[in-house]
Amino acid sequence: MKINSSFRKMLILCVSLSCMLLACTEKNTVTCLWDSSFSGNTLPNSNTTSKPSTSHSIRSIEPVSITEGSQVTGDDEILTCGHHHEISVKTPATCTMSGYTTHICLECGTRDKNEIVDALGHDYTYTYMISSNGRYETRTMCTLCGDTLKDNVYYTKTSNKVAYLTSENVDSSVGVVVKDGTNIKAYPSLGFTFDKWSTGETNSSIRENTNAIAIFKFVQTELPIVSIDLANGVRLTDVKRDLYREATITSVNGNTTTTYEATFKGRGNGSWDHTGGKSGYTFKLNSKANFLGMSAKAKKWNLIACKDDPSMHINSAAYGLARDFLPGIEWQTETKFVQFYVNKEYRGVYMLTDPVKVEKTRLNVVSEDDNGNYAYDDENAGFLVEYDRYSRSNSSDFPNDPSGDVEPIENMSYFSVNGLYRDFSVKYPDVDDAAVYGGSISDEKHRTAVLRMKSVLNNFSNVLSNGTYEQLCEVVDIESFMDMYLLHELFKNSDVGWSSFFVYKKPNNSKLFFGPAWDFDLAATKARDSATSGKHISTKTKTGNPNSAECAGYNDMFVKAIKLKDSNGQTRLATELNNRFASLKENILKGIIKLTNGNDNHYFAFAMNKKKWSTQSFDTSIANLMNWLIDRTKWMLANNFVN
Repeated sequence: MKINSSFRKMLILCVSLSCMLLACTEKNTVTCLWDSSFSGNTLPNSNTTSKPSTSHSIRSIEPVSITEGSQVTGDDEILTCGHHHEISVKTPATCTMSGYTTHICLECGTRDKNEIVDALGHDYTYTYMISSNGRYETRTMCTLCGDTLKDNVYYTKTSNKVAYLTSENVDSSVGVVVKDGTNIKAYPSLGFTFDKWSTGETNSSIRENTNAIAIFKFVQTELPIVSIDLANGVRLTDVKRDLYREATITSVNGNTTTTYEATFKGRGNGSWDHTGGKSGYTFKLNSKANFLGMSAKAKKWNLIACKDDPSMHINSAAYGLARDFLPGIEWQTETKFVQFYVNKEYRGVYMLTDPVKVEKTRLNVVSEDDNGNYAYDDENAGFLVEYDRYSRSNSSDFPNDPSGDVEPIENMSYFSVNGLYRDFSVKYPDVDDAAVYGGSISDEKHRTAVLRMKSVLNNFSNVLSNGTYEQLCEVVDIESFMDMYLLHELFKNSDVGWSSFFVYKKPNNSKLFFGPAWDFDLAATKARDSATSGKHISTKTKTGNPNSAECAGYNDMFVKAIKLKDSNGQTRLATELNNRFASLKENILKGIIKLTNGNDNHYFAFAMNKKKWSTQSFDTSIANLMNWLIDRTKWMLANNFVN
């Protein structure tokens, strides 16, 4: 039977459209080594230390739900890729850039933009005072982006006192009172705002002969506040990494203000800035608390500067994906952005987070006897170690820290493993418990525990060098191993083989687990190789100085594992990694969008941070991060990203 030309074209078009729609809705079946017990509409809670044992069966991973208010909606339009897109993201307009809606295909990562919203224009409504060469002048800042106008008007300071929170707590760093014609006027320093005069007057300008104290308060934004007051006249420039200083900590969360007694010190290796720049810090409360509503009830907390990341969200996005969207990673640190002050000086926006620490409310691999003490004699005890370039370092390697640091001791605070490139630092059992470091546990018991964990890792290394894929699955939890690989590959983390790579073993469990994720400062848009295309981990080799950036990305645990062959002579892990990433693509894309979008209600806080630290331009960089991660996901879905 002959078919006319018009009918033939129509038939071909219909078949083509049917194929495209089928391609978009068809789900991949993944055969791999993970548990088949999960079912439902959301991922299981990843912040748990109990997980069914891995079995050789098919696991169906369902897409997660995006919570209400995340600015994510569904849609049925057909994208340029030919698929039905399943998610729409509204990127708010900024002062100078238009906002837009992006339609994203969860099958392949293709994006279409439409519904353009005009740029907002600057909002110059926040005025503060600065001191320049002994003169005082005002700046008026845009509350959306941090851009400022210089008034070129100079003022003379008066003798009137200024106060912080109350007139009894006088401190000139929070603001200044200047002459304003026949009046005096109160101006805040950056990070503060005028509240009232001690007389009750709320107008910032009053008659010059009035005997009053100007009272200031924190700038209120959507972010909670953490304020550190160091005791005994200690200045921030006196704070080092190896010495805790006494402090009082005030947290403000909405209408709730809480005060804690605590200690405070610096933290970080390459990120530490002893000159008074934007450094990271650790504080330890005298009593355990769910600080600012964080889930762990604990004493110790970290404040991360994110100083080299313009978006400030690379770390939080990586941790959020690990915590909520990669089910193989059992426990991941929680994060919350805060406005941070030290000795009544505004220090910008920081990321509050848990430290990587073994505790019952955090990474729960605790091994205890009946008295709550670490069970050093238990050969099945849990442990936590870090693959660490800095394992043999102390204060002598960092001359800007105080001396007196204890010397790292092999097989006590660190150990080496045959066949692996870097040493491991001992994180649990706690090194401070050993007698040589001032603890109450004998050195012999501590060393025995360390040598026991060293033996477990030596066995793992032997499998990596001489074993098979099946043997790898016997000695490691393959889900956590793969998900950590995928996370580092997705973000192109430059330091995956440098430090901050954690491995642990649970009590009464012979397998090694991997995670939590930590220290993604040099990743994604800030990675040494920041192209969204190209393989990352599998291309790294052991060349050059082991303490140089050339070797920072070489993680021989990953590189060796992907070369292992199974019983059929196939390099199995590479196939499994590609399959697992494809099965998790919807969760990953939705996670990226949720973690890097919808933060416009925090613009004022990040605008002040940009003013304080001029390199951090949150308003545009967070959108760049979202687009980078989506493009990276798209490339990985379309390419074999493993050798």
